[in-house]
Amino acid sequence: MNEIKFTWEEFGNAVEDIIKQLKEKNLLDQFKYIYGVPRGGLILAIVLSHRLNKKLALKPIGSGGILVVDDISETGNTLHWINPKLSATIHMVPGTSFVPTIHSLIKKPSDWIVFPWENPDDPHRGKE
Repeated sequence: MNEIKFTWEEFGNAVEDIIKQLKEKNLLDQFKYIYGVPRGGLILAIVLSHRLNKKLALKPIGSGGILVVDDISETGNTLHWINPKLSATIHMVPGTSFVPTIHSLIKKPSDWIVFPWENPDDPHRGKE
């Protein structure tokens, strides 16, 4: 497995790309809330919440529309379980069972992304 250290600068670029796509697809009026899937989607949700002036949702359900975000759609199991109408991820793996509405980057199945907020020594990393 090829370990790739994803930097804060790359994260910022991905956020900008997600915002650009939301605007281009005229999706900004489709949601009032942003829900970040714990743990990988929380930081993305907070940043998008501030940048888009949208409220954070504590659950992936509610009125007014919700954008569900996560760091990656790899197997797609998490997002498939939530089954959001609108979703955005930083990375997407081709062949995932859940293709997000928006994704910034394509991840090779052989790559392991280490995000800047992760502890590389965490024994639970990658077991969620």
